[in-house]
Amino acid sequence: MEFQSKKVLEQYQLNDEKSYNFLMRGVEILKVLLNHNFDSYIIGTSVRNLYLGKQLDTIEIITTATPVQIKNIYPALVIERSGFTYLKEHGKFIIFTLFSGDESTLSKKLSLKHFNKQLTIALINKYYTVNSLALTPNLVITNIFDGVKDLDSKTIKTTAKPKEIFTKNPISMLEALVLVSEHNFKIDSKCMKALTKYCTYLEDIKEVDFIRKFRQILRGPYAKQALQVIIKNKLFRYLKVYDLITRRINTHFRDYNYIEQACILYLILGSIPDASFISSDDLKVITETMTITQLIINDKVTPMMVYNIGIEKLLSANRIAIASRVKYSSQEKLIRKLSREAVITSSRDLQFSELEIIELMNGERSLRVKIIMNLLLEKVINGEIYNHHTIIANEAKKLIQDLSEIFDYKEPEILPVINDEYIEKLLAKYNKEYEFLIRVYLSDEKELYELSPLERDEIESSAKLHAKEFLLETSQYRPLEERGLI
Repeated sequence: MEFQSKKVLEQYQLNDEKSYNFLMRGVEILKVLLNHNFDSYIIGTSVRNLYLGKQLDTIEIITTATPVQIKNIYPALVIERSGFTYLKEHGKFIIFTLFSGDESTLSKKLSLKHFNKQLTIALINKYYTVNSLALTPNLVITNIFDGVKDLDSKTIKTTAKPKEIFTKNPISMLEALVLVSEHNFKIDSKCMKALTKYCTYLEDIKEVDFIRKFRQILRGPYAKQALQVIIKNKLFRYLKVYDLITRRINTHFRDYNYIEQACILYLILGSIPDASFISSDDLKVITETMTITQLIINDKVTPMMVYNIGIEKLLSANRIAIASRVKYSSQEKLIRKLSREAVITSSRDLQFSELEIIELMNGERSLRVKIIMNLLLEKVINGEIYNHHTIIANEAKKLIQDLSEIFDYKEPEILPVINDEYIEKLLAKYNKEYEFLIRVYLSDEKELYELSPLERDEIESSAKLHAKEFLLETSQYRPLEERGLI
């Protein structure tokens, strides 16, 4: 059964000339293979997307030519890698597959479908009628399983008995959900009944393959509909983790973008699975987003977090935390409140400058200037002081004095009388300077909010250790150490 595709091709050229030209490159290769006496067809999603008028990034050519024979025809272009033979041009792929299958396995009814029995077997193995289309070198769509009719009605039907396809190739069940997600197709009632009955076979799919297909489902423009099919028919009931993920993503699906969906998946699984199907740029954003999510799961959002991380990233992390952690309480209201109340959004908004700090320090240009500037910024952001020039100037003088007392300490000529009253005052002074020094050390950690909770704890522990060691370099606090008070 063949479908005259002239009008389809004319419309395709009009709507997407780049994809049309890529398709014509595939047709040109078909003709070259035919001239070398190799039967060849463009099959599968390539032809489906042509009929639907969708973009083409990949073309699959099935041929009687072996990889070696294809390589001989295109020695400079064809690549063999990971078991695939393909040709890459302008960032698009033409993949070659070899006809295979025993023609005797065809029923009498199917053997009459088309003169090329091997093509019939290849199209059966595309699982669904909407994918079981082939394009000939003469630009005719071979429509053995009436896939064109199902494309027109947007209906998903299997090329053979659903039980046979789903039990032999469980990943085909996920392929049906991908079709729903990408094209908003509806699943035929017989097919849906079989999906529900044989979904236990989903357990046999390798995790990495399952995740690849699940990612495709989540990325489709109609992913919401696909998730609802899964939930309504309890298709993941034997996959407890993915059943949980699906329900949680579905609950707030309109709020989630692709990166957030990936983070939810990873956080619930407890680790990042094989990420070879994720771009390096996306992986970088995912890692950063997961770090921020872990931060707000463990800690309450502060003004400094809003300042350093930004409201959009925090709200994104909050959405992920809601979906991935049952006991997490949303901090959206707090994040928005702190963002509205933020008095500054950058250091340029501070009503005080480094030059004024240098002036207060009699022209001294040292690391202390940067430390004081960071501390002033933090105090204003946290609402400890107002962003007013006079108030900040007075605070800067105090900080200069505090730093001077710590860093410029001189041993007294006359040793003090050590009694309970002295120890009590000394401990209060130590605690004040200890907390101040920790703040000084951490104020220069610009990437503190980009670290994992473990890395952040290590930096904070290191700051506490450095603060204690520095204060004990002088003799004034040794009485506290000797008494086990610090």
